[in-house]
Amino acid sequence: MFGFSNYINEEKAKPEDFGKLDNNSKGVLHELLVGYHLLGGRHMDKHPDANGLSPKEAHDELIKKLTRAQYKNFSERARKAAEDILKQKGMTKDDVGNVQWTSKSGDIKRAIGVDSTQAEDDSDIMLTHKNGQHHGLTLKVSDDVKPITLSNVGA
Repeated sequence: MFGFSNYINEEKAKPEDFGKLDNNSKGVLHELLVGYHLLGGRHMDKHPDANGLSPKEAHDELIKKLTRAQYKNFSERARKAAEDILKQKGMTKDDVGNVQWTSKSGDIKRAIGVDSTQAEDDSDIMLTHKNGQHHGLTLKVSDDVKPITLSNVGA
């Protein structure tokens, strides 16, 4: 088994791998799937989006626009990103206490009680260790010939 860091160097994304989602939708789906994989195959359960959708509902709406192969591509890349995040944090899936979608203003306060603006903390998801330590994660996804996923795994 190899980690996401190795995967980046071996495989490049192609635009057709991502379907016709706009950039924001690609990023949102990536956030949702990384959270899903960090939680061991369970969708995050807090913070409905601006349209009132839960993470699972937002996920289900986005995947309607993808072929099965395109979705598999998104999911596999998100799984590898999740594995790499855990590796970078010195964690295993058993260490994960919770993961919450925090990409919108006010979500971080709802998630962990810290009042911050998106300018102060632009974390897309909040990974909480079972010991209570929080890791804000800013995720990026690319659909050109660059490596597909970058993440800032700040504490």
